[in-house]
Amino acid sequence: MRSYRYVICKEHDGMRVQDYLKQVHGYSRRNIIKLKQLPTGLVLNGSRIRTVDLLHLGDVLETSFPDDKRTPTAVEADPGILVYEDDDVMVLDKPPFMPVHESKRHQEDTLANLFAGICAQRGQSLSFRPINRLDRDTSGLVVAAKNSHYASILWKSVKKEYLAVVCGVPPQNYYRIEAPIARKEDSLIERYVSDKGQSALTHCLVISRGKGYSLCRVRIETGRTHQIRVHMAYLGYPLAGDTLYGEDQRWINRHALHCYVVRFPDLSRKHNREVFSPLPQDFLTLMECAGLTLQQPMPDFPVQTL
Repeated sequence: MRSYRYVICKEHDGMRVQDYLKQVHGYSRRNIIKLKQLPTGLVLNGSRIRTVDLLHLGDVLETSFPDDKRTPTAVEADPGILVYEDDDVMVLDKPPFMPVHESKRHQEDTLANLFAGICAQRGQSLSFRPINRLDRDTSGLVVAAKNSHYASILWKSVKKEYLAVVCGVPPQNYYRIEAPIARKEDSLIERYVSDKGQSALTHCLVISRGKGYSLCRVRIETGRTHQIRVHMAYLGYPLAGDTLYGEDQRWINRHALHCYVVRFPDLSRKHNREVFSPLPQDFLTLMECAGLTLQQPMPDFPVQTL
C-alpha cells in the first residue's frame, strides 16, 4: 500500500477535501472517487473523512492506495534492468527486441513480465503502468508509475530524449520537423506524413557526422506512433537499420534509436528527477563502424526547444 501525508497550511484553510486533492496535488476525479470508497482511503487526523468535508490549518490528511490485484506473468529480471526507483516510480532500461506489453504472441517475454518479476521478488502486487512506451526494437528508458495517482501526475510530465543514428549527413545542425502523421490505409503498422494525420513535432540536433551517417539528439513534443522514424525518413535521413522506412541494415539489425534520458517530477523532493541509460552494445558498434563520436558535454538544442 502507498500512502501520502499532507499537512494543511494557512493557504488551504477552509478548502473541501476533494478540491484540495484535485487542485493542489493533481488527483484525478476517478482516484478521488476510488479513495472515498476505501475504508482507509481518506483519513483526517486519524479518522475517516468525506470528500465534501472542510480542511483547516494544521490538519493532517492521509490518502492510501492499496496494492493492485491483477499483474502480468512474473518473469525473473536481470538486476541491471531497474535503473531507478522510489516510492512512486520505477524506471526500467528496456533492451532492444522486447515488447513493452503482453500480447497474444508475447506472454512472458515483455517488459511488463520483468516488472512483475521485480515486484514478485518483494511480495508486491502492482499493475504495470508505463508512462512512456517504446517500439519493440527501440531500446532505452521506460517510466512506470507504481499507483494510479502518480500515473495521472506523470502522464503529461515525463520528458524524453533519444539518440539516433541516421543515414546521410544533414547540412544543418538543427531541424524542427512539424508534419502530421497518419496510418497508411493498406497497413496496420506503417505510418507516413499526410495532411489527414495528427499533428506531430520533432526536434533533431545533429551532434556528430561520420562516414555517411550522423548521430542526433532527438526530442518529441507529441507521441505519435513511429514519430521519430517517420519524421527522419520524411526529412531524407532515415534511421540506420530501419527497413520499414529506409533500407540500410549494414551494421545494425534494428532501427538505431535509444531513449537515453527521462525527466519527471519527484513529489517527495519537489524537483525534477533525471535518469540516464548507457548506449547498448549494438548501438556503440554501429557508431564505431560509422566513425561517429559522442561528445561530452553534448551540444544543446536552441533555447526555444526547451
